[in-house]
Amino acid sequence: MDFDHAEKKYQQNAAAWLNLWLRRSPEILSMQLAKKHRPGEAISACLWKSGAFNICYRVRYENRPDVIVRFAALGRAILRREKVQIEVATMKYIRKTTSINVPEVFGSGICRAGPYIVMPFLEGIPLSQLLQDPSSEGRPVLNPQ
Repeated sequence: MDFDHAEKKYQQNAAAWLNLWLRRSPEILSMQLAKKHRPGEAISACLWKSGAFNICYRVRYENRPDVIVRFAALGRAILRREKVQIEVATMKYIRKTTSINVPEVFGSGICRAGPYIVMPFLEGIPLSQLLQDPSSEGRPVLNPQ
């Protein structure tokens, strides 16, 4: 199998999806999904720190804590629906059966942009930053230590 060809195809799909995504008012969609799963007056949304497989929007509420709406990005994540379902199930299981601090899942589902998760916004350092090898540049690499 030609892996370079497959990766190039995924990158092309990701770029096309992202271009279409940004033209379709993702902030409004994020606010609608946040309100669907966490009632209240959502007042704004903005693009937040996105990872290798997701695009995240922070939604601000008038009198409640903020939430994150996380979309699985087309062309970056394979089997997006299954990925999100497994993540939701894993988060709920860990939250229920351990003392590990895992965000509550307010809701998840499929929308016109694909699968998504709505969860509380938590201040802190992204796990990807903590696990990244500081000696590598460019694409993140897992720290062997």
